[in-house]
Amino acid sequence: MKSVFKHAALAILLAWTWILTIYHIGVYPVPHVDMKAPAPPAYWFERRDFGLNHLVLTGAPFPRGRRAGEFTSHLLAAQEEQLITKLHTILPSPVLIQGLVLGAITWFQGIDKYLKPEWTEEMYGTALTTTAKFDYLADGFTRQVAYHGLHEVGQMMVDQGMQDMGCTVLALPVGPSWMIARNFDFEGGRTFDSEKIVKWTFPDKGHPFVSVIFSGMVGTVTGINDKGLYISLNAAGSDDLRRLGTPSTLLITQALQEAETADQAIAILRDAQMFITDIFVILDAGGKLYRVEKSPKRFAVLRETQAVAITNHLVTPEFQHDRANERRMIELTTVPRAERGLHLLKALDPSAPGLEAKMLAILRDKGADAEGRPLHLGNRRAIDGLIAAHSVIYDPLKGILFVSQGPAVAGPFLGYDLRKSFATRRPVAAGSLPRDPLVSDQLFTRMKDAGHKISDAHRLIRKQRCQAGRMELDAIEPDLREQGPYFHALGDAHECAGEHEKARVAWRKALDMSPAYERDRQTLEALLAK
Repeated sequence: MKSVFKHAALAILLAWTWILTIYHIGVYPVPHVDMKAPAPPAYWFERRDFGLNHLVLTGAPFPRGRRAGEFTSHLLAAQEEQLITKLHTILPSPVLIQGLVLGAITWFQGIDKYLKPEWTEEMYGTALTTTAKFDYLADGFTRQVAYHGLHEVGQMMVDQGMQDMGCTVLALPVGPSWMIARNFDFEGGRTFDSEKIVKWTFPDKGHPFVSVIFSGMVGTVTGINDKGLYISLNAAGSDDLRRLGTPSTLLITQALQEAETADQAIAILRDAQMFITDIFVILDAGGKLYRVEKSPKRFAVLRETQAVAITNHLVTPEFQHDRANERRMIELTTVPRAERGLHLLKALDPSAPGLEAKMLAILRDKGADAEGRPLHLGNRRAIDGLIAAHSVIYDPLKGILFVSQGPAVAGPFLGYDLRKSFATRRPVAAGSLPRDPLVSDQLFTRMKDAGHKISDAHRLIRKQRCQAGRMELDAIEPDLREQGPYFHALGDAHECAGEHEKARVAWRKALDMSPAYERDRQTLEALLAK
């Protein structure tokens, strides 16, 4: 008996030693920085006064990050709260969460080789003001580094069928250049939309650039530098996989700082090692527009010469017959959005006045089914599925960048004169575009609330809590019930209560309302075939 106890105690000790070792490895090494370095000039313009948050940073990476943290610590805390709450929703067990953390630490060991010191120095400066509330997961600096892999982790979740994050880029030839309109869809929490930041970076080395970001973000998903080089990121997927690499958003930051032309930016992307697959849209001041498709193993460049809508699937020959890409095209919303966007773009006259407003109308398009009937509000097959964390319209001929005020693309778009802004190191306003007449802030909030109730109803019904699930659905206001997910959940609630014929009626209506995802369509067809 003593022998068994000794062996058990030894096993526990070894396991605990292993866990401590893993956690120690998982603490990202603190960079060597001058903690007494003088604070460079930096400015914070509050959205409540200026319509959008603006952060102007100058100087070296570490003091830039420190100033960013000082200005945005309250937003950093709100973002983490929403992200960790979402994590607890996906993994309600603390044991599973700690297991995930241990697995991530093990998987990403060695990632420091792919992160430039200037990136981590800026992250460290920001991390000095992060909350200690979530230190049970990792220290603040390690968490800041980890959050720069959110895009990568999110796309892994897409390929596991857990969620879909879509983005749409519309590009229209206008004279010697292009007009670009872009929705960046991300559902990390409302703060990522309502408190988005227009970040103006004037680094001690390289080109100044503007990006639309979240608090604490060193990487870029949508950005333009002082040479007129535009780069944005659309998620994609392929069969290629690599354990380690550089996060895509940081590569865009590098290209904006170091490149003047599209060709130079492409060279930077070509030489980099990534660990997921992405699409980069690049436009330079010479009017060259490229679609770059990059995976851990393959790299393809396509120069665009006519109107194009770019979403989340790969189109170059290098990725032909790729199973993951084909699966996304069949099962997700990328193809309907691309086809709809191109159809609407082709109807535009580039020489007609008010082109920015017409491009914005496409960004706000709520979609139509195969017969041309409108989709229900919030359908993910639409270009505007009410999930954009930010949206922009870039007119390089005028040098103006319009940025969505929110929520999503419903609110006004505020314009900024890039030439004057870079010259004065201050955001210089340059007009605005009106809000969506179809979606008020109140309607948007009510739609989101209805979506949460539908999700809660599904969760309760899966647990056979039929009445509680039905109560969630009954709490949805009548004018918000005309949507496929509501009728899908209503059918499940009827079936759960043994009301089989009522269930079939609701499921049939859900199927008739163009389910966004192939898995939902197949589920409904299977239920109706019983």
